[in-house]
Amino acid sequence: MGTCAGLSDKKCFQRGIDYNVGKNGISRDIRKARDVFVHACNNGHAHSCEFAADGYRSSEYALKSDYNLMTARKFFVKACDLGRASGCFYAPGTFPNPEYDKTLYDNEKLPLLERACKMGSRGGCTGVAMINKTGDYAPR
Repeated sequence: MGTCAGLSDKKCFQRGIDYNVGKNGISRDIRKARDVFVHACNNGHAHSCEFAADGYRSSEYALKSDYNLMTARKFFVKACDLGRASGCFYAPGTFPNPEYDKTLYDNEKLPLLERACKMGSRGGCTGVAMINKTGDYAPR
């Protein structure tokens, strides 16, 4: 990826931020921003994974043609796997209604929220407590 050639993953992440908001002499380009975050995420930069996920799920940052909650979920789970509690917390909220797979959602939400809680996410701990009390919790 030419936009990150020769840059560390941290600097690549910053380049993504620059594209995302249009600063440091870079014009705003949300598609390039997302592509840069994907690149840094694929190299193991956890925070970039969350921004890549937002590039597929956020109404502000996702282009209509790119809106894909399952792809967003993949990036949130990768952020979680790389140690980002917020990735664990937000992943269960990316199951799209039209493609909703209740079994998968039910099997994954509690383990993801437990991981978030263990990493210090108050929201993750609240989610675990809610599931244990009522049997359901959907962070959306």
